[in-house]
Amino acid sequence: MSTETITTQVELPEAPAKIESTWTSFVPMILIFAVFYFFLIRPQEKRRKEQDALINSVKKGEEVVTSGGIFGKVVKVNESESTVLVEISENNTVKLAKSAIVEIIGRTAAPVEAVKTVEKAPLETKVSKALLAKSKPVVKKGKK
Repeated sequence: MSTETITTQVELPEAPAKIESTWTSFVPMILIFAVFYFFLIRPQEKRRKEQDALINSVKKGEEVVTSGGIFGKVVKVNESESTVLVEISENNTVKLAKSAIVEIIGRTAAPVEAVKTVEKAPLETKVSKALLAKSKPVVKKGKK
């Protein structure tokens, strides 16, 4: 009996020249998170902080607008319960949560740039604007 061995060579595929590191695969996810943070999360946090400051600075006697669109005047502020009493008409008061206040009327501050430009305007412009605001329109009667 003869024993013959058959040998075959199997060619294996070549290994890739360079395997990507895990760091480069995370770069797109990091960029997406950065975009979300700067365009969505950060501005939303800023608006929330401004709203919290507005709510905490509500004082008696100020006119406010609620989230339901109700206009009224603050009669009493209760800091311990975080509520306000708002007079919506004569002898009609409503107890509201402070978080329901959306805006305080009459407290809007003028932008700094607008104030600077008014201060730099010549005197004639200021006077003429004041006169125009007080004057009545002139109506000319024309021929038919």
